Amino acid sequence: MNKKIITTLLLALVAITGQAQVKCHIEGKFVDNKWGDEVVICKMGTDLRVNDAPEWHHKAVNGRFECDIETDVPEMYEVIPYKQYVETASYYYGWFLVENGTVRIEIYGDKSPKIESTGDEGRLH
Repeated sequence: MNKKIITTLLLALVAITGQAQVKCHIEGKFVDNKWGDEVVICKMGTDLRVNDAPEWHHKAVNGRFECDIETDVPEMYEVIPYKQYVETASYYYGWFLVENGTVRIEIYGDKSPKIESTGDEGRLH
């Protein structure tokens, strides 16, 4: 092979490995407005008192929110109604697997979120 082909192949390989392999679309809605219009979506186990990033906060518009998460590998995430987290000692949260597909979340004022996934692993749970 000549140098030009090898260089092109190496650059293509670098471009592929630098991109996220898992792309997950999140769609959610507040079923009632008891806990405001904002959720936090972050990796499971994140201590928001220590580490809280603005990009984890998602405001609902007309009761609905959405975002995309891209990672290198499937990972567990959680969704937390932000106002409930700030105002109460305990809060309802839900866990879900970020994997290729769509995760649908319904936030309730008095129980844990309902979470459904179109991903292969998420549908098993």
